[in-house]
Amino acid sequence: MTGFTDSSNFPTTLGAFDTSFNGRDGFVTKLNATGSTLVYSTFLGGGGGHAIAVDSVGNAYMTGDTGSSTLATPGAFQTTFNSGDFDAFVTKLNATGALLYSTYLGGSDSDGGQGIALDALANPNAYVSGVTESADFPTTAGAFDTTFGGFQDGFVAKVIDVVLPPPPTVAKVTGGGSITVPGGVGTFSFIVQRKTTTGPISGNLQYVNHASRVKVHSVTFTTLVAAGNAATFGGTCTINGAPCTFTVEVTDEGEPGTDETFTISVSAGPPEGGTLRSGNIQIHE
Repeated sequence: MTGFTDSSNFPTTLGAFDTSFNGRDGFVTKLNATGSTLVYSTFLGGGGGHAIAVDSVGNAYMTGDTGSSTLATPGAFQTTFNSGDFDAFVTKLNATGALLYSTYLGGSDSDGGQGIALDALANPNAYVSGVTESADFPTTAGAFDTTFGGFQDGFVAKVIDVVLPPPPTVAKVTGGGSITVPGGVGTFSFIVQRKTTTGPISGNLQYVNHASRVKVHSVTFTTLVAAGNAATFGGTCTINGAPCTFTVEVTDEGEPGTDETFTISVSAGPPEGGTLRSGNIQIHE
C-alpha cells in the first residue's frame, strides 16, 4: 500500500529506505500474506503516494506528489525538484523495500501522479497518469498533445525501466600471479583502490602474455566495483606502447591457490585467463 501520513511515529522497519519523518510524508508499506507482520515500511519524501502497482517478482512502483528535494536517484530521468508546491514522482522498490530507482516528473508549477500501471515485460515499463499545472511539463516529440491547455492539464507518461550503475566502491584490490593462456602462460600484478566514494581510483596494473608477447600497462583507472569475493576494475592502458582500454575481473577465495581467478579483456577483445596457476588475489572493502 501507499499513501501519506502526518504521524512522526508511523511504523517503519529497520533498514528501510527512509525512516525519518519530515512533515507530511508519503509512505510505502508491505504486509505479509496474513496481514500480521510488516515485511517493510518506509517513508517516501514529503507529499504522498497516490497509486501503486506490483510486478511478477514483487517490485513495487509508486506515483504521487512530493515536495522533497532528495527523492531522485542518480541517472534518473529528472533528478532535480522543480519549483512549485509539488512534483509528480515515480519510484520503484524491490521486494524487500530497497530503492531501485526514483525520478521526479514535473515542470515549474505543481504536478501530481494519480495512477500507475505496468506492462508484461520482464523489467516492466511504468505508465503514469496525473495532473499538471506546469506549462513546461516534459513532453516528447510527436506526442498526441505537446501544448499546455490552461490552468490544469492531464498527462500520461511512459517511464522505461532503468538499470542504475553500481554505487562507487571504497575498496582496495591487490593481486599477482600467473594464468593459463592459449599456447602458454600469462603473468600479472596489480593494485587498485578508492579511499572514499568521491575520491579518485588509483593503482597500477601490469600484464604479460608470454605466448603472444603482449605487454599491457595501465595508464588510468575509471571503474572499480567490489562486492563480496568479486571485483571488477578497468581503465585506459598501453599495449606494447599503443593506446588501449582494459577490463579485469577477479575473485578472492581466501587462501592462495584455492580457485581464485583473474580475467582480463583488452580493448573489448576476448577475455584471457581464469583460475590462477599460482599467486593470490585479495579484496578489501
